[in-house]
Amino acid sequence: MNPHESELFYFAHSFIIHAYGQSYREGCAHRIINTLSDTANFEEVLYQLYVRKKVEEGLQDIQSGNIIPDDEMAKFWLKWSEK
Repeated sequence: MNPHESELFYFAHSFIIHAYGQSYREGCAHRIINTLSDTANFEEVLYQLYVRKKVEEGLQDIQSGNIIPDDEMAKFWLKWSEK
């Protein structure tokens, strides 16, 4: 891990613990940082953390059945597009 990665790792890990708690998957920050370029800044790290968290929340919603059926969503979009 180069110095840039370790600085981003520390920041991302601290952010995850503060925002999502200790129970958030170990190694998440490290995996995300490994996908970023060497020129990535904190804003990019925060964006990637946000996207990952939202995707995981969506997957949990699917598993728990907290979804809107396709036909209901189609009706919603049709009504919305007519406004």
